[in-house]
Amino acid sequence: MDYALKKGCVKDGHLRNTHDMNIVYLIGNGFDLKQGMRTKYEHFYDYYLSQAKDDDSPFVKMLKDDILKNKENWSDLELALGKYLGKLEENEAIMLHRHFIEHLSKYLEIEEDKSQLGKKHRDSFLDDLKYPLRIQEDPYKGLSPYENKKIEDHIIKYTERTTEIKIITFNYTESIERILRRSGISDPFRIGIRPIKVASLLLSANGFFYMSFVLLYFFLLYCSLFDRECFYVIPNSVIQYLIVPFIPMGFPFLYLFGQSVFEKDRKRRSIFLSAIEHIHGFTNTRMILGVNDKSQIASDKLREKPTITNRYVKSECNNTLDLGHDEKCQSWISEANLICLFGLSLGDTDKKWWDLIAKRTLSSDQCIVIFFENNPSKRFTDNQIVDIKEAKKEVIVRFLSKVDISGSEKEVVRQKMFVAYNTDMFELGHIKIDHQPSDSANICE
Repeated sequence: MDYALKKGCVKDGHLRNTHDMNIVYLIGNGFDLKQGMRTKYEHFYDYYLSQAKDDDSPFVKMLKDDILKNKENWSDLELALGKYLGKLEENEAIMLHRHFIEHLSKYLEIEEDKSQLGKKHRDSFLDDLKYPLRIQEDPYKGLSPYENKKIEDHIIKYTERTTEIKIITFNYTESIERILRRSGISDPFRIGIRPIKVASLLLSANGFFYMSFVLLYFFLLYCSLFDRECFYVIPNSVIQYLIVPFIPMGFPFLYLFGQSVFEKDRKRRSIFLSAIEHIHGFTNTRMILGVNDKSQIASDKLREKPTITNRYVKSECNNTLDLGHDEKCQSWISEANLICLFGLSLGDTDKKWWDLIAKRTLSSDQCIVIFFENNPSKRFTDNQIVDIKEAKKEVIVRFLSKVDISGSEKEVVRQKMFVAYNTDMFELGHIKIDHQPSDSANICE
């Protein structure tokens, strides 16, 4: 596999050609869960509620008691925080936010340290990252033949173009960086070559030019070996004295010329991973925990206070940090030709991103969306085709219920959406994590 950096074609960390194929992955907690990490909110609550109780302040005791008695209401921590603000004053709300970030970040760091993710999983990860581009090699991978064909028809339009992949992760953990053994991506690096049929390659301008030279060379070689005139135009004497001495040089020339011709084609069909963005920050820096907008804050008084919205409303928190992460990810989605969602619950607190995806799909015929849905509780046999179809439909219906577009617009968007159900996407080998309690981390099973 080729991981060489692409020289001379990078500008501000991205490829220069705006007409390349742009793929954007949005990756959620399902990725970490698939690697064996216990990163559900319920896992965090087990840890959080098990922490020292005697020294807890009355405020913390009340909070823990509320979670313990109303676990169902706390199934989505961020939504629950917005509702819980209805019970608090401003200073308590600020303290609550700091309190949860401190404990959640600590818990996730513990889980991340247990993970065995590393370089040995890189090839498998990158192969899956390229999956939509190699449908012909692996059909039926969670998609029907009809769905495969529609996606292939969309992708084939970009056969002669470079492919650039960007990742927007909603996770605080750095699982992907651990796999790639990179702290970040400053320049795009090549992770593969788009497959192409030999016939298509030979019929391309470069291929045709090269094959013409090859045929001419072997024709002259034939004439010299068998003492034949070249169409009775080039005399034998010319062949013997001017062409024959140079024939031995023909082989290395054709090899080097061929390498040059086909390397240009390889670069044109290259697949690059160009950027990873943590839209909600990391466990140890700019961690964003909150709701989608002010309407999800239960307190009329607090939702108008900047001290609260700058902490609890995700977009305002990003704006306060003024690092441009939101704007960067929005531009990626607005230019995407293929959007892939993996491991996302499509929660209300990230509604902004679902709206952006819907609007991009609605406004352009150059963009389709693939949901990689993983639901271990729903396993279907090959005879349960209707059940599979209904499960896929539920995913798209759930997504469309989150976005602010009209009914007719939803139907347009629906036609450009596909669901790959319960695939082995991002199953990076048999990863085992030791979840036994330790002295430093009193984790409940």
